[in-house]
Amino acid sequence: MIKKRNKKGLSAVVTMLLLVALTLVLVGVVWGVVNTLIEDKIEESESCSLIFDKIKINSEFTCYDYPKLKFSIERGDIEVDKLIVGIFGESDSITIDLSEEVNDLILSANKTIPSKKGGKVYEIDVSEIGVPESIKVAPVINEVTCDIADILSEIDNCF
Repeated sequence: MIKKRNKKGLSAVVTMLLLVALTLVLVGVVWGVVNTLIEDKIEESESCSLIFDKIKINSEFTCYDYPKLKFSIERGDIEVDKLIVGIFGESDSITIDLSEEVNDLILSANKTIPSKKGGKVYEIDVSEIGVPESIKVAPVINEVTCDIADILSEIDNCF
């Protein structure tokens, strides 16, 4: 006499294996989508993570003799593509991109960003914004504009 085996136990094992395989596939798909979405954000944050205390506005060499403003920027040991400087006055603001070539607002001969571990003094006509009240500087690194690296909120008279 031949005994019949119970095949119901085998189908439960196969169902469980299929469920585990399906779960692993779904986790892999979700991970792939999420990874590509956040990869760009991670690269941006890595570019700007080292700017702390590397770009400074030197208040010792920053002053105004209306309508001219002199400001000094120091750069530490950091690679930057350009610097974006915002000058805020009583009535308006001016934005300047300091890179290899600077727009006509700069009056001084120094038209490039400061060299590594160096600084430069710039001069600009601020008659269109009134008395300057603050200066902000933000670096651009690997084509990513970083947060503001330094702010000078009190600008003294030159005399």
